[in-house]
Formats: sequence, C-alpha cells, structure tokens
Amino acid sequence: MTDLVHSGSASIPEGDEAAGATMLERAARALSDHFKCEWETMRDTDREMIRGYVRAVLMAVREPGEAMATAATDGHDTYWNYEADGRPSGPCDTFTAIIDAILADGEGR
Repeated sequence: MTDLVHSGSASIPEGDEAAGATMLERAARALSDHFKCEWETMRDTDREMIRGYVRAVLMAVREPGEAMATAATDGHDTYWNYEADGRPSGPCDTFTAIIDAILADGEGR
C-alpha cells in the first residue's frame, strides 16, 4: 500500500460492505476510498495500517481546542449539565467522550 494515489475526494462507504462497521472502521474505509484503495481486497496488514492512521488523527483532535470550546459553549464559560458528583459536563466533555467511544469501539481489530 505504499503506492497510494490521492484522489482529492473521499466518501463514507454505505451499503452492505459497511453494514455493522464501527465508526473507526467507517473512517478507515473512507480513507482507503480517498486513496482509491479497495478495502475488500486489501491485505489485513494494510487495513490495520489505515486504522492506525485514523486512530492517530482521532487522538490528535480528541481534546477540543480553545476555538472549539468557545463555539461549543457559545462563548460562555458555563456548562449545560452537571454529573452526579457535581462535576461540570458540557459540550467539550461530550466531544472527548465521543472520540473516546470511537477509539474504544475500534480496539481489538
């Protein structure tokens, strides 16, 4: 898979081939599609390499930056909810939790 070609576009696979796929798997399939690689005929080692790329990107964006936090809280330092133990839980916590769930769902492949 060292001869990847940039196609300039990517799509999220739909239909039978992606049925039941985890979010991480769907992202990996979209990345392989972007490079015009056939996911279904790709070697397992190449699939795992692409999954690794997706994990690396998700880890890089896992913590919302200042601009994201501002956008998520509408420019206010307030949170929308509180956890049972009194900790604030707002959009930034939700974003991180979503990324963590995607990463955890892709483990063990």
